[in-house]
Amino acid sequence: MTAYTFNQLFDFTRTTSATYVGSNGLIQTTPASVNLLTYTQEFDNAVWGKSEVTVTANATTAPDGTSTADKLVESTANSLHTLIRNITTTAVPYTWSCYIKAGERTFAFLYHLETNSGVSINLLTGATGTPSGTVAPTAATVTNAGNGWYRLTMTATATAATNSFRIYTATSLTGSAVYTGDGTSGIFIWGAQLEANTAATTYTRNNGGVYPARFDYDPVTLAPKGILIEEQRTNLFTYSNDFADASWVVLGAKNLVANSTVSPDGGTNASTLTDNSAVAFQGINKTLSVANDTASYTASIYVRKTTGGTSATFGFNLQLSGGTLVAASPRLNTDTGVLISGTATVQNAGAYWRLSATVTNNTTGNTTLSLAVYPATAPHGVATDSSAAIGSAIIYGTQMEAGTFATSYIPTVASQVTRSADQTSIVAPMFAPWYNQTEGTFVVSLTMLALNTVTTQEALQVDDGSSNNTTFLRGNNTAGSTSSSATTGGVAQGFIDIGGASAGVIQNIALAIKLNDAAMVRNGGAVSTDTTYSVPTGQTRAFIGTRNTGFASINGHIRSIRYFPFRASNNQLQVLTT
Repeated sequence: MTAYTFNQLFDFTRTTSATYVGSNGLIQTTPASVNLLTYTQEFDNAVWGKSEVTVTANATTAPDGTSTADKLVESTANSLHTLIRNITTTAVPYTWSCYIKAGERTFAFLYHLETNSGVSINLLTGATGTPSGTVAPTAATVTNAGNGWYRLTMTATATAATNSFRIYTATSLTGSAVYTGDGTSGIFIWGAQLEANTAATTYTRNNGGVYPARFDYDPVTLAPKGILIEEQRTNLFTYSNDFADASWVVLGAKNLVANSTVSPDGGTNASTLTDNSAVAFQGINKTLSVANDTASYTASIYVRKTTGGTSATFGFNLQLSGGTLVAASPRLNTDTGVLISGTATVQNAGAYWRLSATVTNNTTGNTTLSLAVYPATAPHGVATDSSAAIGSAIIYGTQMEAGTFATSYIPTVASQVTRSADQTSIVAPMFAPWYNQTEGTFVVSLTMLALNTVTTQEALQVDDGSSNNTTFLRGNNTAGSTSSSATTGGVAQGFIDIGGASAGVIQNIALAIKLNDAAMVRNGGAVSTDTTYSVPTGQTRAFIGTRNTGFASINGHIRSIRYFPFRASNNQLQVLTT
């Protein structure tokens, strides 16, 4: 059995940074990869320009042992035979590198157009040189990676513009790269990397984005929760943690001590908000203009836990106004995390509670969305508001997002910030070796942040590159059920509904499929079957926590996935999910 890393087996895409809870229980932000390129092994992708070359995907074994190296094949033209990547740079040194192996052609070179610099390599000996008509780069290296592979690097100072980095096939070490090709010869390539550095670092694979997946942890127990998969969301509030900014309007008085306390991200950047008036409410407020439609909005804020049974009741007022008012006014006991009044969700975030609530517009003319934050709505543990109440609350990280539930925190400063969707998949050539087209069993352990009543929440989809032959496993459909379904030749086939989708709890779900013999079970419970199930064929990929369109996100955690290339028995399904 061959073991693969996450980056070897899965294609992961998210084009922006995002936050998650690290193994230390603190909110962390995913850093951008040092590798500035995307599709760093998929040279057949359209982001790579081709001039008098074609790319054969997954043509041979790569340096990491996977069958993911591509072949760069020359045309029959008397020309340069070139693979091209254009990327916006700044005026600093960049190091451009790629793993290259001899095919029918035994020479190749890397090139940077803007400095006319290049380095060539003899792929039989590892010797390097400077191709005719180019200048030597500021630095170049070659590393023998074994099995005929060499990692060739070159460093040059880019311009503050779009720069072009290229790979050429060649017929000599120092001659011109212009030659007449035969239409079949070429070289093998894998693992391209471009980094703002004077030397190459360890290769990092990127697929459709340069930000890594988020492996989330429980902020209280520090137990791993799995990979966090969320839909695209935008924090509509600017200065989400800068409550001193003028966009946070005074309510009565702004008694604020900024950066007073350690926050959920470990920095001293939580703020103390105080109401010291015995005759009026004091707090802060922010408003937005919104459309007069039926959209839902969810507001959230972190508030530090208290002890002693003396802290004033904390609360916020979320409302849509201008027509028929819609409001949510949760009141929280910050000692216990108990919601004293209102409708809201309280998340235990370690040293903080995260309080969130939702309002839905009603097409009556509401075009103003506002959030008012009050450190003291009433004396400790009291639900009825009283302007006589005084007290303080330590707050951090507000978020306003379109949707019916809160997602991971998106920090903002002067502008709104969008976190793009997470998408995780297994595609060729990593899919075929383990997937049985005629029968099999998936066992998925998952949690969902909330139940989505607008779209389905896909735990798993297997398909043939289209929607014609698909197998779905849904953590939740819009009716609030866990279910599975299939299409074969574009025609809907089996459907199993085991009901009772749940948010915030671990669910272990098994789906077994075989012709006219499919079954589902959750957490060792009763088995639901379908004896008219037609198994889709020709499937080539699997999506984890999303659908192939990138939508229908699980909006939660995929804790684990197990696959067996046979239809497990009903008793086995119960045991596997217990």
